[in-house]
Amino acid sequence: GTAPAFIVETDRGVTISLPGVPFEMKWLVENEVIPYLREKFSLTQMIHYRVLKVADIGESAVDDRIGHLIANSKNPTVGVLAHPGQVDVLKVLFEGCLSDVIVIFILRDGRTCVRSKLARTTQELTHACARWRYSVQVMDYLERHHPHTVTVRYEELVRDPQTVLRNLCDVLDVEFEPNMLVGVANEKLPDEYRSDRISKASLSFAGAPVLAFPLLMDELRRLGYISPARFWMGRLTYSRWSPLLFLVVGAIAVMSVQSFLG
Repeated sequence: GTAPAFIVETDRGVTISLPGVPFEMKWLVENEVIPYLREKFSLTQMIHYRVLKVADIGESAVDDRIGHLIANSKNPTVGVLAHPGQVDVLKVLFEGCLSDVIVIFILRDGRTCVRSKLARTTQELTHACARWRYSVQVMDYLERHHPHTVTVRYEELVRDPQTVLRNLCDVLDVEFEPNMLVGVANEKLPDEYRSDRISKASLSFAGAPVLAFPLLMDELRRLGYISPARFWMGRLTYSRWSPLLFLVVGAIAVMSVQSFLG
């Protein structure tokens, strides 16, 4: 249930860590991060971007047609980001302004993540599940195309925060300090998210919506959150043919018992 945020300043630059829940991140960006960056770096300019959605054409075909723009454009920069069923052509942050920036992506089990979204927002179940699946696509994209991406499992962060933070400090080339572990008590966090410790209660599946599982199980299996056996059991349970299958199995069982008794 924690949503930590912190800013670390070093000789190499500034590291800003934000929670992934959209409305929490938006509030912190608007009220803390943007004012901090403007003051810290005396920023007076803004970066504008546009997204063009292209359908019925593959990523490689788009790349062939605008490859010269991707290679040569400086202002604006142009790039390609693919999603299932569409290709987004955008002025890509990671190929333009952030090519040398280290990205830390925190991955969380979709079941507890969706539970948190439903509890804290007005999102519907299908929308919350779609948002989590999209975040997995973003992670896949970063790991394929952005060499400075580090993926951290939320569950490992909660269970052993000191080890995970030490490893991240090594990646960021900053010195680990014990007070990094008290970030969840930061006075800048909203009261409902503030805590005197990192709670492991968020790892429990209690209250996780049952109907989220069939919407998430493909990604859960691929990411190792569920076993192959659990995946196929889910496929069987939530298949449209499962009622008929259960009837057939039940009928066979009844016939077997009658045969045994007769």
